[in-house]
Amino acid sequence: MFLLGVVEDDESDVRHVLTGTNDFDTTRQVNRCTQVIETLNAEGESIDREELQVVFRYLHHHQVKDMLEKAGLRAIEVFGDFDGSPLTDDSEEMIYICRFK
Repeated sequence: MFLLGVVEDDESDVRHVLTGTNDFDTTRQVNRCTQVIETLNAEGESIDREELQVVFRYLHHHQVKDMLEKAGLRAIEVFGDFDGSPLTDDSEEMIYICRFK
C-alpha cells in the first residue's frame, strides 16, 4: 500500500487519507488498482472509508506507435511525463503529440 495524499479539512476538523495498491499482471498487461479514501476525526479515528477498484490494461510504447499508425496518425513528439521529460523505460506516463499523416 502506498500513500497518494492527505487532505486536511479545517472546517470539519477531519483528515482524508488516500492510499492505493497496484497488482500488475505483466503477462496480460493489466493493473488491478485499489484506492481507499479514509476519513479520520481529530483523534485519528476512522469515521468513514470508501474503496474503489479499478482494472485497466496498459500498453507499451511500440503498441501505441502501432495503434497510431493504424489510425493514420504520426507521433511528432513523445514525452515521459506532463513536464516534457523524455520517454524512458522508467517513465510513469507516455504523452504523444500527433498529427494526421
